[in-house]
Amino acid sequence: MSGTVSHQDFQLVSDELALIEQENRALQTQLRAAIDQKVTLENLSRDRDSDAFNQWKNERQQLELEYTERIEELQEVSIDLVFDRLMRSYIPPPEN
Repeated sequence: MSGTVSHQDFQLVSDELALIEQENRALQTQLRAAIDQKVTLENLSRDRDSDAFNQWKNERQQLELEYTERIEELQEVSIDLVFDRLMRSYIPPPEN
């Protein structure tokens, strides 16, 4: 099976990607919970204090930006991880 990836290596990469996806979902859930909490607080205080609304809006935008950056980092890491695994498991065909 020269030039191919073993089933074991493929399974390892698949398992690692599944873990990364699970972490992404957990991060998304945490972000949604934080945003929902901020929305609730904002709804309670919007009428009383427009400065609090602006502060909340800025904090929410920052949370969303950080989440997006983290997801991009995880995607880059997962791509690099898959590529690295595939390159390490690649067996070139014999030269004639």
